[in-house]
Amino acid sequence: MICSECSLYKLNKQINRPMLNSIVHIRAERGLKYLLYKCTYDEYTPYQMLDFLKLSFIKKYIEKPQQKNELRGIHPEKKQSIIKTLVPLMPKSRQQFWFDIPTSDTVNDLYEEPEN
Repeated sequence: MICSECSLYKLNKQINRPMLNSIVHIRAERGLKYLLYKCTYDEYTPYQMLDFLKLSFIKKYIEKPQQKNELRGIHPEKKQSIIKTLVPLMPKSRQQFWFDIPTSDTVNDLYEEPEN
């Protein structure tokens, strides 16, 4: 027997139940417990909500991730290099970001692969 986490009650309760072949655009947003969909290609048509998950599944398995309490930052040497070489080429409206970005000595560079 196949165990599904779809609520048949919620699906059958919908007046215009969407069929897979009629959906042309679907959007899933972080934090939402439902999907948004469109059945037309018209960009001005509003999205419709598709709430299909069982409440027991939502309560039991969907957990919010732990919130990060500290900023990741970049290495101080990299920040100084960017400020020295790239900031003079930027417009004034973009420069303040690089002066305010936090730094950390323990952070790994995301462009470098970790050594094994």
